[in-house]
Amino acid sequence: MPRCTAFLLVLTCAVLGFGCSGKDSPLTSTHDTPAACGVATVTVAGDFDIRSIAALESLTPDGGGCFRLEGSLQIAMIDGLKDLRPLTGLTEVTGDLSISLNPDLQTLAALSSVQRVGGYLGIFSHQSLTDLHGLHNVVHVGGSVSIASNERLVDLSGLRSLSTVGSSLWISRNAKITTLAGLEQLSSVGGGLGIYGNDALVDLDGLQHVTRAGDTVSISANPSLQSLAGLSALTRTDGSFVLQQNARLADLAGLEALTYIGWALAILDNPRLHALDALSGLTDIRHSVMIKNNAALSQAGIIDLTSRLQQSGFSGTTEISGNLLP
Repeated sequence: MPRCTAFLLVLTCAVLGFGCSGKDSPLTSTHDTPAACGVATVTVAGDFDIRSIAALESLTPDGGGCFRLEGSLQIAMIDGLKDLRPLTGLTEVTGDLSISLNPDLQTLAALSSVQRVGGYLGIFSHQSLTDLHGLHNVVHVGGSVSIASNERLVDLSGLRSLSTVGSSLWISRNAKITTLAGLEQLSSVGGGLGIYGNDALVDLDGLQHVTRAGDTVSISANPSLQSLAGLSALTRTDGSFVLQQNARLADLAGLEALTYIGWALAILDNPRLHALDALSGLTDIRHSVMIKNNAALSQAGIIDLTSRLQQSGFSGTTEISGNLLP
């Protein structure tokens, strides 16, 4: 039994179907593990901060079975933890699910029955995790999703069922991912969209069905990024749109559908960027425009953009400096 101040174990109905101990599950496989559970038969209530393998094992209800966690779960800083086998029967976390700083963690396969996370979902700071398989049945996250600082993570295909994110989506500092493929079911994010510091990221493919962001979109510090075509469906962001320090990005192709920015447009420190033509559909910016230190971007292209915005009623501030002279 778990030991937690707020712990409560409630048997909600008789066990349906088969058990969920997962003893025969290939938890070290990189292939998708079929969901072991359907309807949860037990509710475990409380907020759990798991810092040892023994504490993780104690989460499994007596007799196994499929269970939901009413509360939040953090699994962090556990040396020797290679998989999450004790969570094989977990179907839902109503609060936050955070898995971080586990240097030996190799697989999330035991989470294959989880379909919903009510709060925040975070997977960050792992040295051995190469994929997110095990999260492939997660459809809904009510809060933010953060996939960050996973040194060996090569793709996001384990998130391929994710269709709604209630708050922000952040993909940052994952040194080996080259694309965002795996996020194709996602159509909108309730908060911001941040793609930051991914050294090998070449394109944003995977985001092509995202039509709207509820807060700032920031594409920043991705030194290998060459294409924004994955944003081809994006029509509006209710915050700012920030494009900064993307060393190999030459144009903004992919942003043709963008018409509305709820705060500021900031295009900063992109040394190879030479054209703004793809912003031809942008007609409404509510606060300001900043275009600075883009060494290959001509003043003529900038003037074309700002003039057109002014003709559409833009009356905010503009800051233009450090770009290519005419």
